[in-house]
Amino acid sequence: MNKIVASNDKMSIDDFSIKKVIGKGSYGKVLLVVKNDDKKVYAMKVLKKKNMIKRNQVEHIKTERRIMVYFCIFLTLNKN
Repeated sequence: MNKIVASNDKMSIDDFSIKKVIGKGSYGKVLLVVKNDDKKVYAMKVLKKKNMIKRNQVEHIKTERRIMVYFCIFLTLNKN
């Protein structure tokens, strides 16, 4: 089983190379990216903060993030 290690290191867009846009929506876009240090491929969701606040969607986006974090941890723990 894989261990999940908490890290206080913050990542930024500079830690990734953008390969292409794979989706667009009213709040932002989804990018195909490669992490520079380990060359793993990820999808990165980039949101327009101003639009989320303007449309009163901040709580919705926070809930979506909590679900994604839980789902990613669940997949990592149940990988094998």
